[in-house]
Amino acid sequence: MAKNVLGSSTSYTGDGGTSLFSISFALGTINVDQIKVYLDDVLKTNITDYTIVNNDSQVQFTTAPVSGTIIDIRREQDDNSVEVDYQDTKQVKEKDLDNSNKALYYLLHELFDGWLGNRFKLRANLNANNKKIINLRDAVNPQDAVNLRKAQGLLATLPVAQLDTLFSLVFQGNVYTSDNKVYDLSGVIPVNIVQSSIFINGIKQLGGNSYTVLGKVITFTGTLLDTDTLEVHVNLASSATTPVITTKSTVNTVATAGQTLVSAPSYVIGNKDLLVFVNGIYQKESNYTETDATSITFTSGLMLGDDVNIKRIQ
Repeated sequence: MAKNVLGSSTSYTGDGGTSLFSISFALGTINVDQIKVYLDDVLKTNITDYTIVNNDSQVQFTTAPVSGTIIDIRREQDDNSVEVDYQDTKQVKEKDLDNSNKALYYLLHELFDGWLGNRFKLRANLNANNKKIINLRDAVNPQDAVNLRKAQGLLATLPVAQLDTLFSLVFQGNVYTSDNKVYDLSGVIPVNIVQSSIFINGIKQLGGNSYTVLGKVITFTGTLLDTDTLEVHVNLASSATTPVITTKSTVNTVATAGQTLVSAPSYVIGNKDLLVFVNGIYQKESNYTETDATSITFTSGLMLGDDVNIKRIQ
């Protein structure tokens, strides 16, 4: 039976058979009415559901909590009134001073232990100082905070538009950028990004929330790591300023070890109408030269089995 002791509470995990549980608080209690008992965050009723026994040192449940139930035995200090109301004409006793001080410590214990709940409210924005909020429970209500697991689950349920993909770029977080936040693909793609799907480490990003696009520039709201993998899938699209771009022809090659010369669709040298990919990763023009109208030459030899895909667009 697991046990966890804090300044203002003692917590257990029920085993289905145990009904008697010890009470342990820092600085004890001022009166027995301060002791509250919760099962899975639900407040239980004294006498009906349990009794305080053995000189206020134990909780005896009427029925043993079922296995796996979280049992919280808490000391709750009233924060709406003073513990001792001193009078000018009365003698100040040591016990009264002790209880006044204890009441303040009790509230501090509840605060540090995280039990103040609805009694503790933020009056300004919470600055996490670039730290993570961890162990966040899955959101239930409309204004609950959402953890990563919940967000990924919601993204998986979103409908995916059936769009033809013109081409895809796969690159690391330190490519096409100087700050790992703004990615300028002006020298990489031949068309403004109108319709696209963008992924970071395989997780689809929400446009307008995680990033914005202007022409051929993608700006993320957060800073990416050098090791992050970005996928930009540019889809066929048309608008008043963006003509329809289609793939004219494609040549696929499985490379031999050290191969540099690779066949390409028929093209016009210098027209910049080739898109070259190796194992799905877009190749910058500096990685190859346009050898002739039907081939290109890589500046470095390919690996055995590399999948080379060359598209000519119009």
